[in-house]
Amino acid sequence: MIIYCTQDLIFATKIASTAETLNVPARPARDLNKLRDRLNRVDDGSNKPNDPVTRVFIDMEMADTALAMIETIITWRPPTNCPPNNCPPNNHPTTNRPTMNNADTTDSNTGDTRPTVVAFGSHVAAELLRRARAAGADHVMPRSQFTQELPMLIEQHDPKN
Repeated sequence: MIIYCTQDLIFATKIASTAETLNVPARPARDLNKLRDRLNRVDDGSNKPNDPVTRVFIDMEMADTALAMIETIITWRPPTNCPPNNCPPNNHPTTNRPTMNNADTTDSNTGDTRPTVVAFGSHVAAELLRRARAAGADHVMPRSQFTQELPMLIEQHDPKN
């Protein structure tokens, strides 16, 4: 499942409709709490997909919140008390888990795969895009490139493909 983090409702609709057209589940997360819930597959009672998260799109217009979201994803591990039927596949809890290197989304010790982070923002916000890269985003691009590549980025959401 893809998670998209943006406050721009028009852009959120564009991401959601493109994902729907491509038959890929996508859900919004407009704040850190909702992002954590999505990563941990917390049932929100909406009867919408609650699949493991494979890719997260983050709008850097959210500034410090966006940077905190990147850090949350980079360091994310499922809770150690999650029931086996609610833990993401290949992400079962263990103790003392090392943090994965952002150059490789697979932890060499556990085999766990964290979601790929795609950060995008205004081409004139070069400093914010640089900070996204420094925070550990796997892909950083201007909004125009993100918009142009959106269908491909959605289709490639599954790391097994």
